[in-house]
Parts: sequence; C-alpha cells; structure tokens
Amino acid sequence: METNNIIVINNDSYFSLGETTKLLQTGYGRTKFIELLKKWGVLLERSEPSQRMIKFGYMIYHKRIIDIPGKPGKVVPVTYVTIKGLDFLRRLFNSKLKSFKGAKK
Repeated sequence: METNNIIVINNDSYFSLGETTKLLQTGYGRTKFIELLKKWGVLLERSEPSQRMIKFGYMIYHKRIIDIPGKPGKVVPVTYVTIKGLDFLRRLFNSKLKSFKGAKK
C-alpha cells in the first residue's frame, strides 16, 4: 500500500538487515553483515540495495517516518529483505564462505 510516497509494508513478509543476519545465522553482526553485502555489490554505499536486488525482488527500499527529539516526522530510507531475498543471500553466503574456506587450505 502506498500513501504519499510512503510505503506501508507487512512486517511478516520483509526483514530488516539486522533480522536477516540473525535468520541466516551468518555468525556476523549487523555492521559486518552490511560491510560484506557492500563488498559483494549487493548494497550500495548508503546501505541501499543495488538496482539488481530490487529488480529481482530480493529487497525493497522505502522511506519511513520516525520521530527524533527536535525533528518529529523525519523521513529516513530503510532497506528490507524479502523472503526471496533471504534465499538468495543464504546461497550467496554459502558460496562466498565456501570459497573463502577453500582458499585458506
């Protein structure tokens, strides 16, 4: 549902980047997880998904309204991972970590 360019989403279908790293049991915290996704081209500098991730339905990027003292109603960009994106990231992590472990031998 879209209202004034603000998308209202069903939180049962989308996951924050912090939730995603926990669900995938990567062994990394949110910050390191985001660093790796940037390194691999999944996320851009400001933690926004690449156009490819949006096009394939792996992630959504929208604006959220938050209240900060002195700045009520501040609009901030937020990246969410779809269920399809969870599977993509699981496969990506498995392949990247396997190649990393193989290179160490």
